[in-house]
Amino acid sequence: MKIGSKVSWGFLAGLACGLLVVVGVALGALVAGGQGNRSQLIFPETAIHASASLAGKTMAVATGLVDSDVEGLFTLDFLTGDLQCTVIAVRGQRTRRFSGIFKTNIVKDLGIGAVKPDYLMVTGAAEFRGAAGQRPGFSVVYVIDASTGNFVAYGIPWNSTIAAAG
Repeated sequence: MKIGSKVSWGFLAGLACGLLVVVGVALGALVAGGQGNRSQLIFPETAIHASASLAGKTMAVATGLVDSDVEGLFTLDFLTGDLQCTVIAVRGQRTRRFSGIFKTNIVKDLGIGAVKPDYLMVTGAAEFRGAAGQRPGFSVVYVIDASTGNFVAYGIPWNSTIAAAG
């Protein structure tokens, strides 16, 4: 019986202390809330750009930023080795239409011989410097042949002046 009564008093003492802390925090919040000079944490707005990639048995697709407000769709045909980037126009007369198509074939660049290739493709961000209006796009696409370990990286020759004209 004595052990039970000690646990009960300890429990009640802990509960009373916890209640005092909660009441103190609540009173502090009420007092601080009534003052007109409160400090607030304000974080600047930050644009977030996501990219994605996915592969099937005969094709891989990935997205990547080409300009500050333009995204490219990269496609890789495993059967032919054709790599393509298609860009949707966001300015000019061709708005909301595919306006730019960039193509290459990766077979020669990867040095693929008689080995059956096993492709992987992802995009990465890069901000290359260039002449006003003309510089590589913001994305680099990486293509890897997992069967040989060879890889290549491609960029897009982007001209923002031409893109603005549509």
